[in-house]
Amino acid sequence: MDAEPGRVPGTRADGAESHVDLRPVPRPRPPIHPGGTREAALRRIGRRADGWLPGVLVPHRRPRCAAGAR
Repeated sequence: MDAEPGRVPGTRADGAESHVDLRPVPRPRPPIHPGGTREAALRRIGRRADGWLPGVLVPHRRPRCAAGAR
């Protein structure tokens, strides 16, 4: 897909001429891996997500959080 170059003139600065190539949404969609440690977030992750990014967890909370996301 070829795109026409575009330029964004601004009141404080001008954007350089650039190209934006829009691509179709991949099928199947990219995986979704949200983060969160609250019970509601873990339930939502278990229902809707493909994985889980726990971020920083203290060791004594790790097993409970992992169980809540199942």
